[in-house]
Amino acid sequence: MLGKNQTPCVLSHRDNVSVSVSAKRTITWQYGCRVGGKQVIITLGRYPGLSIKEAQDYIPHFQNWISQDKDPRLELKLMRNNAKGLPTMADIAAKWLDKKYPT
Repeated sequence: MLGKNQTPCVLSHRDNVSVSVSAKRTITWQYGCRVGGKQVIITLGRYPGLSIKEAQDYIPHFQNWISQDKDPRLELKLMRNNAKGLPTMADIAAKWLDKKYPT
């Protein structure tokens, strides 16, 4: 896609999803939206680790979060952490309260 002396480029796909090709030929899926009136680019993942289908599967989540006035960057981070099984702050706080003040 890029030759030795070419600059990086961004190619739009659909529904605000685009692919960025770096000078080192790294292909990265991105999603563009407005949060608090500012344009935001969210990195979804690199190709081929993240397929086009997987990148498109994020779109309904982003649209839902934006319609609820939630920051999709934070919600995506929470979604990925929950998928990894990492505890949330609410889980940690509840565990601490149970230890500190047993019932």
